[in-house]
Amino acid sequence: MLSEVNMPLDSGDFSALDHKAISNLKKFPEKNKYIRGLRSWIGFRQTSFEYERDERYKGVPKYNFISLTKLALDGFFSFSNFPLKIATMSGFIITFFCILYILYILINKIFIGVAPQGWSSLMIIVLFLGGLHLLVLGIIGEYIARIYDQVKGRPDYIVDFTNNI
Repeated sequence: MLSEVNMPLDSGDFSALDHKAISNLKKFPEKNKYIRGLRSWIGFRQTSFEYERDERYKGVPKYNFISLTKLALDGFFSFSNFPLKIATMSGFIITFFCILYILYILINKIFIGVAPQGWSSLMIIVLFLGGLHLLVLGIIGEYIARIYDQVKGRPDYIVDFTNNI
């Protein structure tokens, strides 16, 4: 299952890594490596160095809004399957409330003799089918997330040290 990572605040791409951390990061066969997250994911002790950044001496930053958005999405999708859970839960909730409303309509029709006119019956059908689609897409997405997690080839654990026994 995709694991969430607790990254230190303001952790950037610039870092000093020891040989053990670098050799473990090199083992990951992923194509889109989100180094900020992987650095925390491997689990070695981290220490921060606070400093004040001077103004840029020359040039302009290469990261624009689109690049920063892509970086944020890379980090989000590399370590979380939360969007899939949103799809599954919203599909379940929409379908559940549509079933309740359908029961309400049927009870009104059977016992009171009043049925909704016009677009409300059409909207219930559309919302019910849309909720079912979201639910099924979320379930399929959960399976794909498990396949994606397996294909990334991340190790189940990283050995810090061994004792030669």
